[in-house]
Amino acid sequence: MQSYRLARDFREVKRPWYSHGPGLLVVIAAFAGLVLAARVFVVEPFRVQAASMQPSIEPGGRLIVKKWGYGNYGAFGVQFARAGISSDVSRGDVVVLESPEDRSVTFAQRIVALPGDRIAYFSKRLWVNDQEATRKRVSDYAQNNRAVGSPQYLERLGEGEYAVLIEAEALAFVPPVKPFPLMDHCTFTKEGMSCRVPEGRYFVLGDNRDHSDDSRVWGFVPAANIVGKVLLILP
Repeated sequence: MQSYRLARDFREVKRPWYSHGPGLLVVIAAFAGLVLAARVFVVEPFRVQAASMQPSIEPGGRLIVKKWGYGNYGAFGVQFARAGISSDVSRGDVVVLESPEDRSVTFAQRIVALPGDRIAYFSKRLWVNDQEATRKRVSDYAQNNRAVGSPQYLERLGEGEYAVLIEAEALAFVPPVKPFPLMDHCTFTKEGMSCRVPEGRYFVLGDNRDHSDDSRVWGFVPAANIVGKVLLILP
């Protein structure tokens, strides 16, 4: 008799609404919505395939990118919202951006000049607002696909310092093969280029200076093309 009462009481216990049926679907949908919202508006992972940011970012490297405040809110190829940049953008920041040539393509580059800056890149040396970005030689950078190391330098831009690769045997400068928007803000020689960065635009370079398609090739980056700032680089 006692066991019958216990069994009857057990059958009468009701499970929470969210543990079965439609309630469980609501919980799953809410969780998926939160994850999507975080990816669209807060942080998003990216993977880099190119070698243009070596030695800072290896090909295949994974990035965690802060998106909030950069106004470019989308994920999985779908754009949800656009707004102006409210976060600080500083020289030396590594950002993920949409290519000015094809916005469906994203990659990482380093911002070296802000709107209104004077930027010059001559004989493989960088100047911003008439101040040279000083650099010093450090140990060679070993690459898996090369028998010898690549010459590596620490370059200082403002208060920040980062490593760059510069090949002595590479050409000093390769002029753009086709015009880019606002190209009249720049002048070119066989040794390099100088530009006044237009309002609402940025000038970016890859750290692998002689193996990078960047603002030297396709010009200035519109603010709307910046996806976010790289917070963390993972192997």
